Order: sequence, then structure tokens, then C-alpha cells
Amino acid sequence: MKTNKDKFETCPISTAQTIIGGKWTLSILFHLRTGVLRFGELNRRLPEVTQSTLTKELRGLEGYQLINRIVYA
Repeated sequence: MKTNKDKFETCPISTAQTIIGGKWTLSILFHLRTGVLRFGELNRRLPEVTQSTLTKELRGLEGYQLINRIVYA
């Protein structure tokens, strides 16, 4: 018998809601649609978002492999 957790994991709509459910996730993806942005550039484009929230959202997107993070020297 499937549990609610099993149903959640197999439902594509629930999966999409989990991934893009953050308050700022869609705004971040909107700004990243045209190409690479450094953290500072993205932070300037989204002045309402705190640095810690932006970092958290970006790490979440990286965890879902929607974005790639490159560290520059």
C-alpha cells in the first residue's frame, strides 16, 4: 500500500511545486533565463531579497540541479 509520501514523490505536479515553491525561486529563474549572472548582479536585480535568502534559494536550485554554481577566483 502506498503512503502519502510515496504518492507525493511520484506526482510530477507535487514535485514541481516542491522545487519552485520558494517565494523567490521563480524570480531568480526569470533573471537567470538569459544566461550567467554573478551573485552580486543577481542581488542587484532583486533588491527586495536579502543576501541570506538569495543564497538559500540558489543552493536549493543547485541541489535540484536547475542551476550550476561556478566559483571564480
